[in-house]
Amino acid sequence: MSEANEGGQDRPVDTEEGLYLALIGVASGLELESTLRRIVTHAVYLAGASYGALGVLGLDGRIQEFIHVGMSDELSAQVGELPSGRGLLGELSARPTPLRLSRISDHPASVGFPANHPPMASFLGVPLRVRGEVFGNLYLTDKKGGEEFTEEDELAVIAFAAAAAVAIENARLYELSHQREKWQRAVTEIGTAVLAGGDSGEVLELIAEKSRQLTGASAALIALPDASGDLIIEIVNIEAHPSEPVLRLRDWLGTSAPADSILKRSFSIGGSIIEDKCFLWSKVTPRAEDLPVAAVSLPLRTVDQVLGVLLLVWPEGSLVGASAVIDLVESFAGQAALTLVLAQTQHDKEEIAVLEDRDRIGRDLHDLVIQRVFATGMLLNGLIQGSTLAPETNEKIDIAVGQLDETIREIRQTIFDLHTGSPDMSIRARISQEVSSATVALGFAARLTLIGPLDSMITPQVGEHLLAVIRESLINCAKHAHATQATIRVAVYSLELVCEVSDNGDGYMPGTRISGVTNMQSRATELDGAFTIGTRPDTLPGTYVRWSVPLV
Repeated sequence: MSEANEGGQDRPVDTEEGLYLALIGVASGLELESTLRRIVTHAVYLAGASYGALGVLGLDGRIQEFIHVGMSDELSAQVGELPSGRGLLGELSARPTPLRLSRISDHPASVGFPANHPPMASFLGVPLRVRGEVFGNLYLTDKKGGEEFTEEDELAVIAFAAAAAVAIENARLYELSHQREKWQRAVTEIGTAVLAGGDSGEVLELIAEKSRQLTGASAALIALPDASGDLIIEIVNIEAHPSEPVLRLRDWLGTSAPADSILKRSFSIGGSIIEDKCFLWSKVTPRAEDLPVAAVSLPLRTVDQVLGVLLLVWPEGSLVGASAVIDLVESFAGQAALTLVLAQTQHDKEEIAVLEDRDRIGRDLHDLVIQRVFATGMLLNGLIQGSTLAPETNEKIDIAVGQLDETIREIRQTIFDLHTGSPDMSIRARISQEVSSATVALGFAARLTLIGPLDSMITPQVGEHLLAVIRESLINCAKHAHATQATIRVAVYSLELVCEVSDNGDGYMPGTRISGVTNMQSRATELDGAFTIGTRPDTLPGTYVRWSVPLV
């Protein structure tokens, strides 16, 4: 081994001193990425190698990250794609024991070098174990001076690898503490959104966004069960510039996950599923756009129930996270589920408080105001009976009594509105009430799915048009379709509101029910939107209505 002195010449350095210096150097920082690079640099120095690399292994045993020293950036760019673990490098992964060769080409697993790769002769490979598991492999090549790596070099690098594992573990613990802080801040932010009165849709969107950002995933999906037990994809949060397959995940909003999908399986068992090559939609009948990906599916569960599923997606073959990171995501999912319960509880309490307040106001109006107004009317009527007042005065009293009667009718209508809802209700609540009120006319309960931040994005004007479209669609279904099922889906996609209504009835016949169809068309046109009506896109019998308008 040698070391450069002040004059630029190499001077001999014994193995003991070299190992000491290497250990001091590798322990000088806590960031994981810089620690790994220092390990490679000092291993090269310790063994007197020309080139060195550290191949970090993924969950499947292949090289996930390749950190190398010795080649310039220009030469590295000419070589091109970094090794993935074939040939001799893969041999060390398959058999994690030290390997020392005088010539790389002599080993049967050697597959040669790519174009522009510098020639390499001698080789020394040593596995790096952290907590008993192989974290990666150290690769050293071309001992300086054209010599071979010695047994002394091998023992020194093995000793160095054992100490380097401690440095890696410390760096991982350091980064893990920072990760915990980030996740805790995310939980706090979600809790703040709940306390600030955010609805469940906004809270779900925040959960998906934070989990995707903190894990570096390409997309995050949240699926929740509906009243019939189907698992419906309610939220799809994707990165700013997604690939085409990831972008297509937006089309899954509002759809029901098949029984053999990773979402449904995770929901059924109430546990996490990690797959490095996963067909998200279905193992048996994947969709055309359902390309294999790396995925982690985590239940949003409390102590006694599973509220839904959080799904994180990466490109196929990606390292979906060490066990410690997965533990953090699972903990976050559990806390997010509790936050959802808190949000629902808070929402229920607010609704109960509003209903109690309305009930109190209604009683006061009925017991106090109406009685007083009625008594005033009776008093005025008594003045007319047998009075000698002038005819003009009697006429004015009659008008006043009539106005009091009208006031009583208006107060009674106000009391009725207090108990049945009012325009001040959230748009989600008004949509649910509109669909529920159609149950008697339909003869069955329609299935409703609401997606996205409806209350914050839909203006009162657009909301009135939307309610009218839903009402008209359900009236047509009740009067003409002879249906036994109906589905309503209202969703906010980015800056667009989409309302879809479908049934399993007789289907739409052009030329019939013109007035209702014209009304829905005109409402879309007034808001610069679009309207279509026809047969269902899934080829099943029935009618399909799609009404969409921009939200600006």
